[in-house]
Order: sequence, then C-alpha cells, then structure tokens
Amino acid sequence: MNDSIDHAALASAIAGFRTVMLTSVGSGGRLHSRPLPLLEVDGEGTLWFFMDRTSQLAIDVLVHTQVAVIATRTEVGTYIAVSGHAVVRNEPALVRELWHEAYRCWFPRQIEESQLTMLCVLPDDIQSWTGLGLATGGDSS
Repeated sequence: MNDSIDHAALASAIAGFRTVMLTSVGSGGRLHSRPLPLLEVDGEGTLWFFMDRTSQLAIDVLVHTQVAVIATRTEVGTYIAVSGHAVVRNEPALVRELWHEAYRCWFPRQIEESQLTMLCVLPDDIQSWTGLGLATGGDSS
C-alpha cells in the first residue's frame, strides 16, 4: 500500500458509494469490469468487498492482483479512481459480521453455501475529480 495516500480522505470520499465498478485483469490481459457493492473502507484505506470464491473475479485476482475501482456520482460531479492490489481473505466471521440481506440480490446463496469470501483492495494510487476540474492526483486525460 502506498503510504503517501491520505487514507482518511479516501475513506471520506468513497464512503458514500454503495456500488462501484471493479476492474480486474483476466486471461490474455483482457480487462473484466463488474459492479460490486462496497462494504466499507477501513481506517487504513483498504476497500472491502464480498466475492464468490468460485467466480471469474476470484480466478482473475489470484493470477493478477492489480485492480482498479471506479466510483462515480454524476449528479454531483464526483469521480474517483483507485488503483491497487486485490487480496482474497477467507474470513467467515467477517462475512457474517458485514452481511446484510440487501446483499442477497448480489449473492443469493453463497453465505449459506460458504462460497462467499472477502476481497480487499489495497490502494496504490487514487485520483478524484469534482465538477469539471481535477481535484487530486493524476491528470485529466
């Protein structure tokens, strides 16, 4: 994880997002993107997600840990891009702690069948834009 990232600012900026796009690198270097519910951003800036351990995402991140997380709120002009590394964590107690019935539409059976596991993204870089201008990090291209 990049120590130059302001973890509190990241947590504050992305905390209100319920769903984000997570992009992983698949076979042959192809990018795979999918929406995922963002469970939380902890005090160290780690983004936490549920993941089916038998999914394409699980296969992707075991081979290529580099991922990107994109969060947008076009109605208020907020755009956030996080690049980092994904880590699969088998933590059944944390799954039970963070589980809410609202996630059943994403994961209809996995909690009962023990296929649900944790995916955390350790940020290496963050870029954010507000309105039409660049707020922090990166360039505007």
